[in-house]
Amino acid sequence: MTDKREEAIELLGLLAPAVDGRFIVGDIIGYGRWGITVKARDISGRIVALKVAWKDDEARSQVLRETELTAKIDHPGVLVPRQVEVPEPLLVVETTYMARSLGDLLDAKQPVAYETIRDMLLAIGPVLDKAHSIGIVHGGILPEKIFVDDNGRYFIGDFSLRLPQAVFVEGNRPSTVGFTAYTPMEQRHDLPSTDGRIDEFSLAVVAYELLRGARRWRFGEEGVLEIDSIDMVVSRPIALGAPPAASAAIRRATSREAAFRYPSVGDFVQSFAGLSSMATPAAHIFRQEVAVKQRTSWLWLLPIAACIAAIVVFRPAMRDSAIRFWHSDWTASEFWRGSAETSSKPATDAGMNGGVTTQGQAATTQRSNGVGGSPQTTTRGDGKTAVGGPVNPGPAIDPFPRVQTQQGGKAQVADGSPRGTDGQEKSAPSNNKPVAATSAGDASRAATRTVDPKPTKPAETGSGSIEVSINGGGEAEVYIDGRSHGRAPLTWQAPVGKHVITLRPASRFSPTVVDVNVAIGAAVRAVFTSR
Repeated sequence: MTDKREEAIELLGLLAPAVDGRFIVGDIIGYGRWGITVKARDISGRIVALKVAWKDDEARSQVLRETELTAKIDHPGVLVPRQVEVPEPLLVVETTYMARSLGDLLDAKQPVAYETIRDMLLAIGPVLDKAHSIGIVHGGILPEKIFVDDNGRYFIGDFSLRLPQAVFVEGNRPSTVGFTAYTPMEQRHDLPSTDGRIDEFSLAVVAYELLRGARRWRFGEEGVLEIDSIDMVVSRPIALGAPPAASAAIRRATSREAAFRYPSVGDFVQSFAGLSSMATPAAHIFRQEVAVKQRTSWLWLLPIAACIAAIVVFRPAMRDSAIRFWHSDWTASEFWRGSAETSSKPATDAGMNGGVTTQGQAATTQRSNGVGGSPQTTTRGDGKTAVGGPVNPGPAIDPFPRVQTQQGGKAQVADGSPRGTDGQEKSAPSNNKPVAATSAGDASRAATRTVDPKPTKPAETGSGSIEVSINGGGEAEVYIDGRSHGRAPLTWQAPVGKHVITLRPASRFSPTVVDVNVAIGAAVRAVFTSR
């Protein structure tokens, strides 16, 4: 500042002889970034202000640009400059002298009445909108740039920028004008989004300071600029006598993001004055934090799915079970009951049915009845019959396994065969010879072991048939004892005993389950009705 003060004294000494005969030069009344302002009086006695640019080229270019741009705005609230002819290296501009500015009100450190600030905004807002409409932006609004004459009228001058502009050239950068405490983020960083809304931001900051009666910035002990944030509750008056609409208007106009501000300075002024018919959206008053919903990650299922896929692919038995399970009707209660019955009697089914060979087609089933390896047949409703060839059944599985024990030197056999009503085991001929085999399974067992002279009565063997039909027409998958046997209608050679017949899908037929008892050589019918 010492260098500038010395330069200011030098410029004042050069100014007096340069304008001799036209102006009587007075004292310096202000220092600025681009020069000094001197009070003077012209030959008619009118008091004027003479702005003298610093001697460097940047200051001269900026003063010339401000003079040119401000002269283009045709509005009574603009202080129109006029260049004065003086010899080089001086550059002098004449404007109307104003005794007071809004800076003088802030220096009093007293809150300004809301009505006074409202009148100031209503006077300056149209000036700025007029300039913006022709592509001219002030860019340097602060309290010292808004003046008040003796009649209480407000004026503004020194417009500095031509916007919008995609690429900023030297001399037209928004960051080179204005004071940091009154400029928004896009102006400080020369962002392409910079437009007339930077003036709206600056004017709202000025109104905020006037209502509070204090500036929101200061220079610290180390000469660092300190700026307080604009902190207010929009639901409460910002100052005594100010309506909540003023708080909401300032909060929106000073938003960090230009898109949240008002489209024009006039809209901000109307909202501040309570003259706007539109309510201010909450999103433009303050920005709420966006709640990010945490999504559930299913990546942890990938290793489990890969293991299951590997087991199904490389284990044929597991793969076949998975395929049957996938094509079953999971919603039917018979599915779960049939699975439980099948799993609880695997040995019994195998003993009664013998070996089972299933071909590639689901409708063709071959079974061996366990006697001589003769095949059984399955007759479908379409008249086709699947006949199996001789099957080597291997050792038959006894449905009532016996456990041989040694008691008192005699062989004792404990089995699960049916007993008499008195709870005692049924007797057999008393001899030590092997029991005669009544079936291929019995013959194999008799050849390898010697049993108690009191053998059990051999179980009754044989087969009958089950005829499955549907009243009302239609086809369905037939499950007998939980296993698929093709599509209905069909006839199946069944071993003697109780069997459970279901159709899939079960919800389309009535009844859902049919229980039958098959006797030797008997034909039992299971009739279903379509719903």
